[in-house]
Amino acid sequence: MLNVNANEDGLRFSVSTMSGALTADWPLWVQVEGSRSADPIGDTEYLIGTIGGHHRLSDTLYLGAMLQVDHVARNDGIGRIEGSGWLAGPYVVGRLPDHPLYFEGRLLWGASRNTISPFGSYSDRFNTERMLALARITGEVALGDVRLMPIFAASHTTDRQRAYTDSLGNVVGTQDIALTRVELGLDVRWPVVLGVSEWIWVSGT
Repeated sequence: MLNVNANEDGLRFSVSTMSGALTADWPLWVQVEGSRSADPIGDTEYLIGTIGGHHRLSDTLYLGAMLQVDHVARNDGIGRIEGSGWLAGPYVVGRLPDHPLYFEGRLLWGASRNTISPFGSYSDRFNTERMLALARITGEVALGDVRLMPIFAASHTTDRQRAYTDSLGNVVGTQDIALTRVELGLDVRWPVVLGVSEWIWVSGT
């Protein structure tokens, strides 16, 4: 599946595919997303690619492994910063056997290599170690013809920058960044009949 969205501020695209199987028991999937945007103070480029495969433990439970690589660059006309990194680890997806409650979880570890040129005259390089933990639950409730799909998601990321000495001889110490996010949402779907055709109206928060 290919999606492309372009406007005067930039370009965004995504590509995803699922193969028949990596082996008979391990289907393989690939997803690539990217964007390029411009604003009054600079340009930003972003690209992320993910590949994974999973094994069916039961009719309602799958266990897999995935690898994600990414690249981001930001140019503000004077300086530039860019970095490339990776994350890898296991994931699980499934649903309850007797209820339309779906769940997903992943735990990934990785690293990144970064270059910063604050004034456009010299470049410094530094590395980071990072982790991502994510959990998502989606339900489905039928009220007549209307279907409600509540969504709960939580994620926690950490990024530890190793100490380094910049080109001016300054020692930049170790820095730790952590971010936790919790999301609540609700999608609503209901049929709308227009003439002889039936459409599905989708709304969400």
